[in-house]
Amino acid sequence: MLSEHQPLKGEVVAFLGPVNLSGFEDNNNNEIDYLTDLAREAGAIVQSWIDHSVTILVASELVPSNQLSGIPASTRVVSDSRFMEVYLTEVLTGEEWE
Repeated sequence: MLSEHQPLKGEVVAFLGPVNLSGFEDNNNNEIDYLTDLAREAGAIVQSWIDHSVTILVASELVPSNQLSGIPASTRVVSDSRFMEVYLTEVLTGEEWE
């Protein structure tokens, strides 16, 4: 379910994978598509490139730090787990979808 406390309306979100989520595998082709769909449901614009319009960049701990060095200073970089914790209250796993 989407968080009622931290909506994404007006945010521009980009994802820098790979991300690490449990429970998405049974219902989604990949984790980026999964998070993209959830972010759009929450009212965010999701784009596949990173520029000055991106307000939140969701990145995995697997992303090398040198890849993050060119990110605009105005962009908040958050981990995939933090994004799920703050913006999504509950993630449906394969068992819950059935």
